[in-house]
Amino acid sequence: MEAKLVDHRADIYALGVMLYQMLTGKLPFESDNVALAIYSHLNSPLPDPRSIMPQLPVRAARAILRALDKVPETARRRQEHWLTISNSHERANFRLLRRILCEVY
Repeated sequence: MEAKLVDHRADIYALGVMLYQMLTGKLPFESDNVALAIYSHLNSPLPDPRSIMPQLPVRAARAILRALDKVPETARRRQEHWLTISNSHERANFRLLRRILCEVY
């Protein structure tokens, strides 16, 4: 592990973790050992949220997985995706996600 500057991408990742937990009832990587949880966030593949909550729409699962992408090249694309959430197409996806949250909870 190496120290790097933290920027807005950390917020997007954190949003993905919160959405994952809100929609599945579980954290992406659960462990009593903090070091193991951190290691898993950095190195383990993310469990598909639909494996925990099969009724979750594919688009919602894809949005969560995109927010939690760990590959630096795609992290830039993740940033661009979440920054464009204000355009009408993305607002429709956001409304869908909000509706899903209301239905699930």
